[in-house]
Amino acid sequence: YGNGFYSSHGCRLQAVEASAAPAPKAAPAPAAAAAGSAAQKPKDSIAELVEKCAGSVVVIRTDVGAGSGFFIRPEGLLVTNYHVVAGSRQITIDHFGSGRRESSMGRAVAVDVANDLALVQIDVRQALPCLSLEGNGSALRGGDPVVVIGNPGVGNKLLEYSVSNGILSSAIREIDGRKFLQTTAAINSGNSGGPLLSMDGRVIGVVTAKAVDKDSIGFAVPAA
Repeated sequence: YGNGFYSSHGCRLQAVEASAAPAPKAAPAPAAAAAGSAAQKPKDSIAELVEKCAGSVVVIRTDVGAGSGFFIRPEGLLVTNYHVVAGSRQITIDHFGSGRRESSMGRAVAVDVANDLALVQIDVRQALPCLSLEGNGSALRGGDPVVVIGNPGVGNKLLEYSVSNGILSSAIREIDGRKFLQTTAAINSGNSGGPLLSMDGRVIGVVTAKAVDKDSIGFAVPAA
């Protein structure tokens, strides 16, 4: 992400860097014990992953639609899609602070139109939970499990903090000269701007699009 952002003044930003539309618990996977040795700690279940990461995900509402995003800096800097905030006169960010829901006014501080990404800033009174960006794209493999947290819309209602999972269909997918991660995780309008997470809770991509009239073909802007 780091090289693609420009502020409204044309200054290059050294920072990490998304569809407009009008949360969960499960049993952990059992650990497999090896004969003659102590059982190894299993990887986090999807429910445990969501418990750790959902507090960093936000609901974005504008005068033209809604979408998702996530904090990358504790001082209130978040990532979303450019198309989620493009053309809006007002950006409202619903998030969780001090264990309760809060709403804050946001402002776009940098955009990368070519990659459909935007940075939005809110004013905060205390540090907010944020997600880590996965910097090693070469370590991703087709078949790796992934999780999406976002706010898909049904009619005029947002299904806030919905969770879907799947696999990474392709770690390198080029369409019209742009690079994407392809995933089978369910993606719908309102998911745009949300995180595509690896099972260790790192953001490997920013959810941005889905194939029209096709199932289980979604795309994210890679984090590396």
